[in-house]
Amino acid sequence: MTIRNILWIDELAVANIEDSPERMLFILRDDDGTHLTIWLQDGVFRFECSSAQPLGSVWDEAKRGIARNVLKYATWQKHANYFINRTLDHFADSSLPLITFSMPRRLKPAKPSLRSKPALRLSAPGPHFDLSLYFSPSRSTAIPSSAVFEGQIGRLIIGLTKRCSEPALRVSAL
Repeated sequence: MTIRNILWIDELAVANIEDSPERMLFILRDDDGTHLTIWLQDGVFRFECSSAQPLGSVWDEAKRGIARNVLKYATWQKHANYFINRTLDHFADSSLPLITFSMPRRLKPAKPSLRSKPALRLSAPGPHFDLSLYFSPSRSTAIPSSAVFEGQIGRLIIGLTKRCSEPALRVSAL
């Protein structure tokens, strides 16, 4: 069974969080289809970050063909533009973020139906801030001033950090 939540920062619906027994998915509500997936497969955690926009994909044409023709993903482009695709060996239960997104970003308008969904709510620390995602399979990691989503495979920790100025649109990942 998949559980869905909405991340609200102030009055903005920023992301959808989906949870199932084998994966956790954090989907930014932007037009680029940016999403982070954490998988548990054969006892190994992996994390992948992708976008509908090609941003330095680690996938080659063969893997794109698999997403399109073998796996029959309807939106295969979202599954073929990974800019992160690695195991979580060094990042799980760490105080280092898996990925950090500069905010604010252009987001899709919030539908009224989103207000009735389960939600995590945070307050923006200022007009310009970073949204960082951490993961703890042992549920031991805690990050100050954060919200925690307790998933079936572990804990997704969402932290916000104030920035002094607005940088160019950026995404940083380890």
